[in-house]
Amino acid sequence: MGKKPKIVREGKRDDTVASVVAEVCNRIRALDLPAEVATSQIVRDIYLEKGYEYVRGDGSHSWVWSRDGGVTYAVDGKDEFDIHYLVVKKLQKEFWLDFSKYAGMVVGLPYNIPFKVRPKWHPPEPKG
Repeated sequence: MGKKPKIVREGKRDDTVASVVAEVCNRIRALDLPAEVATSQIVRDIYLEKGYEYVRGDGSHSWVWSRDGGVTYAVDGKDEFDIHYLVVKKLQKEFWLDFSKYAGMVVGLPYNIPFKVRPKWHPPEPKG
């Protein structure tokens, strides 16, 4: 069985990441708050709406969002780390982002872990 051919990125990485970050932030801003979301859920919704599918990539890209079966891709797992951290950085100025539900746990990749989003005027829920 032959090796899968190397896939190539659609467009420029920085442009794609910036565009996805903006769209994820806008979708979170549009939610009825408080809400619980994971960055990966919103990225998934964005790309499914655009006709992409999540497919296994080549050796250097484990899973990617592609619309041609994996010949080219828009976002890969490495990008999702940056998207997540940039979304958090941007939205922390506008909202309370509560990650306490999974604090101290090893539960998965950061962009897959749900967090609560609350308006700034709404304090975090008490622990306990």
